[in-house]
Amino acid sequence: MISMVLAILGLSPVLAPLMGNGLQHLESWRAIFIFLAVYAAIVFIACASLLPETRSEEHSTSFKLSKTFHHYFTIYFDRKFIVYALTLCIAQAGFFAYLAGSASVFITEYKLTATQFSVLFAINALGLVAAAIFNPKLHQKFGALKTYRLVNTAYFIVIGLLFSLLCMGYHNLYIVCAGLFIAVTLLGFIMPTGSQLALMHQHEHTGTASALLGSMQFGTGAIVSAITGTLAAWGGLGLILVIFVCARVSALMCNILFEKQDADVQQPSFK
Repeated sequence: MISMVLAILGLSPVLAPLMGNGLQHLESWRAIFIFLAVYAAIVFIACASLLPETRSEEHSTSFKLSKTFHHYFTIYFDRKFIVYALTLCIAQAGFFAYLAGSASVFITEYKLTATQFSVLFAINALGLVAAAIFNPKLHQKFGALKTYRLVNTAYFIVIGLLFSLLCMGYHNLYIVCAGLFIAVTLLGFIMPTGSQLALMHQHEHTGTASALLGSMQFGTGAIVSAITGTLAAWGGLGLILVIFVCARVSALMCNILFEKQDADVQQPSFK
């Protein structure tokens, strides 16, 4: 289910750059913000009128903020959560670096037009969507934990190879495009599997754990995006360096900290 959610969410980076580029050509960059305002109003009305309340009245009236913070604190220091959560956040931080720095690299350094970059961005997003759809098949074959280790290791190898080629002076557009496409596709396996592993032991506090995980993911992404911005003068090398560090740390955590976790992970059964 988490993989399917990611696959659906992955459609937005496929469509959004193409739509934005089209709006910019029809009018100007201001048309994008006009569209966003209208779109936000439609979404707001749809949420207010079409989405029913899922919480029972009993749970709604018994809410206590202090109790919620207590749950956050407990979950954060739960080893069955935090190890997987941190590994996921660090790996996904490479994706935020890609989001923050790819436009500058491809448009400024490699002289792509806005349209060409939009198409390239959409192709990479399609790789992520395809991986999310195929992800449950890997779980069936290898199990969630082994799949997570394999794709994290592959993610590190691909980015490490790309970083090495750039250091040796191979600043070829096709090499960079191919390397980033494979890396983004592998993240389509990493993100849903990491979320599953982090949440699978939380049971009655799954919603709270999911909220904490989301804040950790975007918090880490914000920090790494800022670091990526400071290295903008380094061009593609700076961007790949940031992703490489994220991939390296994530892969190390998978192969060192997960060793004692194997017995704790119960693989789901598939019919």
